[in-house]
Formats: sequence, structure tokens, C-alpha cells
Amino acid sequence: MTKTTPHLGLLLPLMAFAVARGTSSAMAPEPAEPVQEEEWMRERKERSQRNREATKRKPERRTAPTRALQILYERDEYAALGEEQVGDLASLAEAAWPTGFAGMRRLRVERFGSQPTNPRSGYAIAVYLHEPSGLEFSLVPGGLLYMGSSDRGSDRVGDPDEEPIHRVVLDPFLIARTECTRAAWRRVMEVDPSYFVSGSEAYPVESVSHFEALEWCKTAGMDLGLPTEAQWEYACLAGARDGSGNHPYGLGYKLKTDQARIAMDWTDGPTEVRQYEPNRFGIFDVHGNIWEWCADWRSPYYEAVEPGTGLRSGKSLYRVARGGSFIETAREARAANRYAFLPGDRRSYLGFRPARVLTP
Repeated sequence: MTKTTPHLGLLLPLMAFAVARGTSSAMAPEPAEPVQEEEWMRERKERSQRNREATKRKPERRTAPTRALQILYERDEYAALGEEQVGDLASLAEAAWPTGFAGMRRLRVERFGSQPTNPRSGYAIAVYLHEPSGLEFSLVPGGLLYMGSSDRGSDRVGDPDEEPIHRVVLDPFLIARTECTRAAWRRVMEVDPSYFVSGSEAYPVESVSHFEALEWCKTAGMDLGLPTEAQWEYACLAGARDGSGNHPYGLGYKLKTDQARIAMDWTDGPTEVRQYEPNRFGIFDVHGNIWEWCADWRSPYYEAVEPGTGLRSGKSLYRVARGGSFIETAREARAANRYAFLPGDRRSYLGFRPARVLTP
């Protein structure tokens, strides 16, 4: 049977009669139930509030053990140093933190990122050889990082999980100039897990789980580990970003295919490390080639961080990876882009770059 609407001509007399009898309340609609706020709206408001609090949070700034080492904690002041001065500063650091430099042999001090019109631009960086693995490391000065990016800016380059842009102050640290290579892996572990085995030993090792990356670091000894998200982003940008958060790359405002191993077919695979120009900290392949494991669990940016290292306190099912890979676009290879894998995942586009904390 088809449901029909009563004719309005029949309803009007009845309504008038009800009003006359004082029974209009019987015909009036019942008061509406209070609208319950959707759960997702409440969560969004709460997240926005936590993000605002994180943006205002003042990062803890640690001091150097000696006055002479303080400049190693201040990247902007450090940038003015010449090679000889950085060499002297590195000697002081080695004496202050002998455990942090155990197994490391200083090779040279080299300036990276200098421009032809300004030879003293860029940074003079002390380069070390980690003798057990054969990897070279950069001694990265500490300083302030505006971490993250915004998807509401004029360029709209960011993703929501990269918000809010917040300040993190980092101590100086050592980080490998390249991704861990197959040669470095085999100097420490017996079996090479890589999928792309037809390349040279200078290819990055891949198909490595988070557990296996940590095991390699532990076996290599000397307190090697994975960089935190904050350390990785800071090392990638090499001083390129200000408080706007809209400087997406460590090699310039744009990323081209002649600057990084990106936008390739899956069958092309990664390439040997050091095939593209390093950034101003002397670090290679921070964009593209393979994703790189970080120490952090993937958690929101309003979670507190550990002073000095930026390690985030939150927990989840996933570990963070940074940098993009050979199959990603330039947008996915941005410094602030966050990706995540289960700790046991092995992918032919996923590896790691070891680092070491110097300060106790």
C-alpha cells in the first residue's frame, strides 16, 4: 500500500478546533533532543587544542659541558666558523665525549654547500670514519629545528600529520653521511637481506626490518642507533628552514630528478650512494633512493619530546621512516613527510642510516 499525505484542506479545520479547545500542545512538535556532538568532531577539537599547546611549548635548551663547546650547540653561530676553527672544536668535543667518539677516526674537515660567489657559505663539517662498519659520519652542530610543515600555507605542501610546526632544540650528534650500504652491512652481519643484489656493494642495504636495523647497530657497537625523527629532519634540512615550515627540501626549494633518486619505476631499484650532491652538512641521499627507519614510534606531534635528542614519547603500532624512495615523487620525498611501517616489515625500498648521540 502506498503511503499518502492527508489533504491540507482536512487538516486546517482540525488544527483550528484544537487551538480553540486549548489543546494546541497536543499538536505542537515535541522539543528536539539536544544534538550530540559527533565523536570525530570532539577528537578533532581536542587534537587542535593539543596542537596549539605544542606550538606554544618552549623547548628545553641544554648547555654544553664547557664554555668553549657552546658554539657546537648553536648552529647559526657555528656557521661562521672556518675549517681550522671547526677542527679545533672537534678536538674539544672528542676530549669531552670520548665514549661518543669511540671507534671513530677523524678524516678531515670539509666545507659543504658553499656558493661560487661566497666560498665561506655552507658549513665546515668534521668527517669521521666509523672503523667497524667503514661508514663515514658527519659531526652535526646542534640548534633549533622548526619541525613539521603545514597543509594550510600558500604552497599546501604538507600533510595533516606533519602539524603543528613546533620547535625542537637538538644537541650535536653524529650521523652517517650515507645510508647503510651492503658493504657496511656485511662487515657486521653475515647475510645480506637485500632484494636488489645485482648492484654493487655501494648500494644501500634494503629489505631490513626495524628490529634488524637495531641489531646491526648493536652489533656494530660503540652505541650506534637510529636517528630520531627530529634528528633526521634536522640533518636533512641542514639549516634550510625557518619558522614558516614551508621549505620542503634540504637541497633547495624544489627537488629535481638530477638531485635525487626519485620518480623511477619499481624495477629500476635504488642506486649507489653518493651519486647526487650532498646537503650542507655533507650528507648524501636524504631525499629518495630508499626510505630510512627512525627511532620513534609514529605518534602525534603534540606528544612531548626528549630534551637534546627530540625522541617523541608517544607509542603506536608503527615505526617512522623518512626520506622517500626511488619510486616516490618529489612531494613524498620532502624533509617533513612522515611514513610508517610495522617494525617487522621488510621492503625493497626500506633501509636505514645509523647515528650516534654524543652527550650523556
